[in-house]
Amino acid sequence: MRRHKWNSTQQAVFLKNLGTLLDKGYSISESLTLLSLQNKRATSVTIKTIKEDLVKGKPLFESLERQRIPSDILGYLYFASEQGNLSFGLLEGSSILQKREELKKSFLQSIRYPAVLLGTLSVMMFFMLKFLFPQFSNLFQSVNLALPVYTLYLISFLEFIPVLIYLTLTLLILMFIILHFHFKHKSAHDKICFWLRFPFVREALKIVLTQYFSFQLGHLLKGGLSLTNAFQLFEQQSFSIFFNEEGTILKADLRKGKSLSEAFEEKPYFLPELAQVTFFGQSNGKLGEELALFSEMLLENAEERLKGFLTLIQPVMFAVIGSIVLILFLSVMIPVFQLFQSL
Repeated sequence: MRRHKWNSTQQAVFLKNLGTLLDKGYSISESLTLLSLQNKRATSVTIKTIKEDLVKGKPLFESLERQRIPSDILGYLYFASEQGNLSFGLLEGSSILQKREELKKSFLQSIRYPAVLLGTLSVMMFFMLKFLFPQFSNLFQSVNLALPVYTLYLISFLEFIPVLIYLTLTLLILMFIILHFHFKHKSAHDKICFWLRFPFVREALKIVLTQYFSFQLGHLLKGGLSLTNAFQLFEQQSFSIFFNEEGTILKADLRKGKSLSEAFEEKPYFLPELAQVTFFGQSNGKLGEELALFSEMLLENAEERLKGFLTLIQPVMFAVIGSIVLILFLSVMIPVFQLFQSL
């Protein structure tokens, strides 16, 4: 049967509607039947495929994996189903997908107009290099004058741009190949520790890992699971190799007699605040609640940072475009002024 690919918006709507129906007391089969009646043919075919998988005994998150739902969202569904609260996982996954789509749209809107301007400027620079500057050069030679140094430097730079692009692409391809073979047999933790070496990646990576882990662990503990059982679920899930390994590592740390906060302090890939929140939560007997609240705060903080970053993109790009326009203007006007002065 042909598989119809959903975009992120369609996935978010499906997860939200399914979670809402389950929350109202409908069974999964009934919910899927209702959704297939309300949606267009392509979506109905996909829902039919999911129902067939469920009849074969596959869990919902495994069937949705075949429909190209992102792995971290599948992780939310896996942990929620293990707690017997699948509707919560569906609604949470839907919310995350919707927020990602909103941020993606904001980013595209921020760069759309500057990107058009940059494209236009690129065309202008091409015509200046191929037609205008050669005319300037011939004109200056006819009157025994040399082009201004500023203009000559700009011409050299414009001529070097294609070479620079090819060199950059070649280096990126070589880097990708080297990293691929270097990490081919490395563990997920080794890969994460490698990326932590880069300052521009480190903080974002820590926030993502800490938020996801604290959210899942917090809700597992709130659902009544012990730490050992919660880490066993992390070991059993297959959607994130990193957290699969992390579950094994944390279980070993607890067997060695370490407290959970001490174990977190030794993890360079988690924010230091995680250990502090864990210590506080264990002290007042509300570890699950504290971790869940901490994950929500991290998510809100990350969203605010991303929105702040998006608001900066357009002014920065306009500043770059303005600088390019000024450089091009000067490269044309300086030779004109010099030519007038020589007459």
